[in-house]
Amino acid sequence: MILRISVLVAAVAMGLAAAASAEPYDKCGTYAHGLDGCVLFQPDDASGNVLAGAVPSPFQIGDHVRLRGDRQGCVSFCFVDCVQSPVVTVCGPTCAADFDGNGTLNTADLFAFLAAWFAGNLSADFDHSGALAVTDIFGFIGAWFDGC
Repeated sequence: MILRISVLVAAVAMGLAAAASAEPYDKCGTYAHGLDGCVLFQPDDASGNVLAGAVPSPFQIGDHVRLRGDRQGCVSFCFVDCVQSPVVTVCGPTCAADFDGNGTLNTADLFAFLAAWFAGNLSADFDHSGALAVTDIFGFIGAWFDGC
């Protein structure tokens, strides 16, 4: 019991220290089960697992998907960073303007991008600068009009 409490205190301390900074996360990988029921995302580039939360429908453990969102420290028994505000799509040939990743470029992509940008989700960091700016909107709209 005391060990479990010590582990929790250490996890909280690590999570609070890391939670202040977020970075954009956009990788293909596979969902897997981790310790204590954690659902982990294992990126193809072996850069380290992240906590993915629950696997969104229609995906399941073992599926190869693309995970985008804001990577930052979090408090969990899994001892890995979390991806906040995750956007999960099929991983395949990418079209930068196909924001929802369904393979079709339409107005839903435009609205999904704008919703992510206004929510402050770094998955909308279109120019990969590490911060959201108006240039991300212009870049995305230009790519959207150019098509895939």
